[in-house]
Amino acid sequence: YRYNSHEQIAQALEELYSKFKQPLTYGEAYLAISKLTATLACGHTKAGFNNQLPLINSLIHYQQDKVPFTFKWVGDHMILTHNASKEDILRRGTSILSMNGVPVKDIRERLLPYIGADGATDGTRVYKLAVNGYDFRYNAFDIFYPLLFPPKGDSLALTIQSFGESSSRDVQVAWIGREERSQILKERYHDFPATRDDMWKFQMVDDSIGVLSMNSFGLYGWKAMTLDYKKFLAETFKELREQSVPH
Repeated sequence: YRYNSHEQIAQALEELYSKFKQPLTYGEAYLAISKLTATLACGHTKAGFNNQLPLINSLIHYQQDKVPFTFKWVGDHMILTHNASKEDILRRGTSILSMNGVPVKDIRERLLPYIGADGATDGTRVYKLAVNGYDFRYNAFDIFYPLLFPPKGDSLALTIQSFGESSSRDVQVAWIGREERSQILKERYHDFPATRDDMWKFQMVDDSIGVLSMNSFGLYGWKAMTLDYKKFLAETFKELREQSVPH
């Protein structure tokens, strides 16, 4: 009840109960539960992406229903960052205006009620609706977009606007699986992270300045890297003390 009144929670539960009074598909049940947990406004409470039984994992992760590109939200614009399709026109910086005739802003608004975050941090919810395409991380858009907008046919109709152009154009792209998309992006882009370890690096700029670059704190190697860094600092400070150099 931190972000909701008792009445609001009761209403959300009643909505959930009403949905389960009739037969549901697994996808519809997943959506109903996700909407309830998102109402709680707790970023760590959700119908999990990575700890489901094989049946649900197959439904939400391993269908040929993912978009063949990665993107970020810049304001209300869906901006392409990497292209895994066969259409060369989809280049970095391309703005996706609509998908199967639905404006991307409307798609985002439809998905937001299913995205959990702490309190009223809507910016976090929007951020979670980006697609990075890493095969070691699940994206909310990959899960909820196909459930709310089921694919019709083998391809997705896009209306796009290339960077620096004022006119738009239509293009058809084939749906793709998340693992296939990740593999294509690894082969096509030299800067695309192949593993979690590619998402951070530490380097010495000179004898006294070290730079640690990270794009996520969700890294399995973070603890080991931290221990190595602490060891490096301890050895460096020991040398400085022995040399009587101020530090």
